[in-house]
This record gives sequence, C-alpha cells and structure tokens, in this order.
Amino acid sequence: MKSINIAGLDSLIAIYFGQDYDLFGSGESVDAQINAWIADSTAASRHGLMGDIEQFMRECDNLEEDFRSRYGSEFSTELWETTPAEFLNLLKQKVSAPLSQG
Repeated sequence: MKSINIAGLDSLIAIYFGQDYDLFGSGESVDAQINAWIADSTAASRHGLMGDIEQFMRECDNLEEDFRSRYGSEFSTELWETTPAEFLNLLKQKVSAPLSQG
C-alpha cells in the first residue's frame, strides 16, 4: 500500500483505541469507543473520517495486512474481538448514521 494521508482515521485509532483508550470513552467495547468519538466530534470531522475510511479501503492491496501494518503497534483488533474489516465497516455504519439525520 502506498503512503496515504488519513489523519482523521489515524487520530481516532491512536486516541480512542490506543494505549490510553480508557481516557476517552468507557473502554468497554468497540461500540462504546466509537460512540464516544462521535459525541466528541464535529460533523466536519465525521465527514472527513468517512472519506479517510473510504480512501483506506480503496487504496489497500490487502485490507487485513495493510491495517495491521499501519495500526498494529497502536491497535490490535483481536483484543477488541473484531477484525480490521469488521471494525472499519462498523465505524462507517455508526459514523454515517448521524450524518444522514441532519
């Protein structure tokens, strides 16, 4: 995968799922962490994140490997009982819901 600028996704993962994840959200589940990010973010940030997710998925040669290569030192999807594809799809679904409402 070539180098891409997806700062919104990088930031969300580092802050809400990284080493200090429990400082931002409850840390109880992937859903809870995503909900905390949504509550803390602006509509512009949510739109930007949607673009980042779509770009990442489009630019990947192998989604699982590229995700682990980019985020493996900060975020292990296995520890959150999900896969990279499931995580990104859930993130897209949850972030797009409030955008479509208003």
